[in-house]
Amino acid sequence: MKKFYDKLVRDKIPRIIEEDGKSCIYSAVEGAALESYAKKKLREEIEEFLADPRPDEAGDVMENFHFLCDLYEIRDSQIMASCTAKRVTRGGFNEGFVLSWVIEK
Repeated sequence: MKKFYDKLVRDKIPRIIEEDGKSCIYSAVEGAALESYAKKKLREEIEEFLADPRPDEAGDVMENFHFLCDLYEIRDSQIMASCTAKRVTRGGFNEGFVLSWVIEK
């Protein structure tokens, strides 16, 4: 039985499939195609985490997020500096505030 995926998978998945006695067709993509597949994969991983928030699902989100950041040449240190700066100037989300509306003067 053939099952169609057309999605980005972790590097060792083709080998794992073959070691399990199955066969698969895969190809390597680059550039804009890789970026597109990575974005689609991130959305998939986020949905899986939201449906079942577990450490392994969070890890999948983080792995894909870091991969996309690497594509955009965004470093972890830049992310953490931005996160810290926004937390200092704008706060976090700990209070649970939901903004309903603003009256303009």
